Amino acid sequence: MNKSPLILEIIIAWLIILSVWTVASVIRITQTANLIEGITENIDNMVRIDELQTEIMGKTIEILREK
Repeated sequence: MNKSPLILEIIIAWLIILSVWTVASVIRITQTANLIEGITENIDNMVRIDELQTEIMGKTIEILREK
């Protein structure tokens, strides 16, 4: 009967370890998701900048042709 409290303590310790590990995993997954979202936004912005540069270049060529 003396082993029961020890086994209970070991089980509780493992549950605490698993809980901490789970929280750490969720934090890492969240950080990764945020990083991917940031990269996606940067790519979208780069595409938009490229579109604007193309538009500006087209307008510049139009203006130069008019003169």
